Amino acid sequence: MTKQDISEIKKLFTPRNCSITRICGCYVDGEKNKKAELKQAFLALPEEEMFKYFEILRKVLSGTLGKNLLTLDFPLALEMAGMTAPEKGSSKISPDAAAEGGPLSDTSESDGSLSDTAVTDSSLPDTAATDDSLPDTAESGSILPHAALPDAAGPDAPSNTHEFLMRLKDSKLKDEALLEEYYDRIIENYEYVGNYLILIVHDVYDVPGRTTDGIDMDDASDEIYEYILSCICPVELSKPGLSYDAEENTFHNRNRDWVVSLPETGFLFPAFNDRGTDIHSVLYYSKNPEELREAFVEQLLGCPLPMSAESQKETFQSLIEDTLGEDCGIEMVKNIHDRFTELAEEHKEAPEPVVLDKNEVKTILADSGVANEKLSEFDRHYDETAGENASLLMSNVMNTRSFEVKTPDVVIKVSPDRTDLIETRTIDGRECLVIALDGSILVNGIAVRTVSENEEDEE
Repeated sequence: MTKQDISEIKKLFTPRNCSITRICGCYVDGEKNKKAELKQAFLALPEEEMFKYFEILRKVLSGTLGKNLLTLDFPLALEMAGMTAPEKGSSKISPDAAAEGGPLSDTSESDGSLSDTAVTDSSLPDTAATDDSLPDTAESGSILPHAALPDAAGPDAPSNTHEFLMRLKDSKLKDEALLEEYYDRIIENYEYVGNYLILIVHDVYDVPGRTTDGIDMDDASDEIYEYILSCICPVELSKPGLSYDAEENTFHNRNRDWVVSLPETGFLFPAFNDRGTDIHSVLYYSKNPEELREAFVEQLLGCPLPMSAESQKETFQSLIEDTLGEDCGIEMVKNIHDRFTELAEEHKEAPEPVVLDKNEVKTILADSGVANEKLSEFDRHYDETAGENASLLMSNVMNTRSFEVKTPDVVIKVSPDRTDLIETRTIDGRECLVIALDGSILVNGIAVRTVSENEEDEE
């Protein structure tokens, strides 16, 4: 999915554009027990609660492409095993009317109920307060295009994840047995210390036609995008503090509520690619790009994950060091950085991040002046370090907005278009980094003068 695709779906999460038919959820405690469930027509929610849910849903579609928002492809084996739905381009289907849902039901024998997304339960401290409305969400703390991925998920991944997600979507969240199985899969595989809320919504989006100059034509729709969006939100006690009592005109210790925080993880299925349904892919969100929860994703979605952003960066750095060997000097690294900067400028209007395979990385090194004898070993180093079929996201492996030189005691950052200001020289037998002092100079915010400026004043 591209930024434009994601933005189009995010715009649906407003009262004016909303077409969500149904919302369901399950509140789980720290012991992996189901405490309460909700099933309701989304448009029947009070407006205040609807806004809170919109905030949560939009968060699942927020982040950095290739870091905490990832487009994952389903392995071919999964789709062949149980694919029953039509592919993109099939005949248009009719949107379902908003489903009427029952009230919130308690699934625990002795605990309280979940009121929308504010949670109370008899096992919680006496200070926990009940609230009929959704409390303010807690303060909140990458999309890899379809990269080359293996045709099979991990050895422990269930074989029917794609078929299960298709059935869940097609049920429009009205099949209680399917919902219970979905909750059970998450509870069994999601490792989290504390309480959390599983949310899932169903929506049918009548995709408007669009002119060549980007203007939407609401009366020219030729496709329906039906999807489910799900997320897992921590449920935490609000912070202790003082609150103002208007009746007594004084301050008291505030009752602590159980508050639904913004999501830790979530997904959109099927993906929305080229303004249409793509049942072969899913958009996955992780609040922390370095904790992608690989085992959980394989069990729930059946999709293998690419390397995290930080892992890609470390892999690329090791690849450069191993390939260049003794030739890995400041000037050579500067040349490689300059070439990446040029590529970033060439693709700055591209809708998707730039993905580099082995041959493209090799070409960049050759264009940067790496000797042929060094490049002869590149393929072996790449296969050993990254993997033969691995792809790297350019924005993950190189920061083209800054050029940085770091020693144990000094850090120097230079604008990428002025790397020519830095050079190495041997002075008095020591290798030194020389920076040309052009223009005004500030030291701790104080304007200072150079020796040459003082000499000019004396003359």
